[in-house]
Amino acid sequence: MIDNPTFISIIIPIYNAELYLVDCLGNIAFRFYKHLKVILINDGSTDSSDNIARSFCKKDTGLS
Repeated sequence: MIDNPTFISIIIPIYNAELYLVDCLGNIAFRFYKHLKVILINDGSTDSSDNIARSFCKKDTGLS
């Protein structure tokens, strides 16, 4: 019998969220439960939210 883990999806809107995004993604990344699918929705931020999100994706081999 194959044991498939249950994934939890977290959807985060990141429009101009650079002041909070590092803390938010950092808290999610270091949780005990590792079967997470994080979906970041960026609708044209004018700050560095997109760069922060991409940086986190590069650090985690499970993210893209």
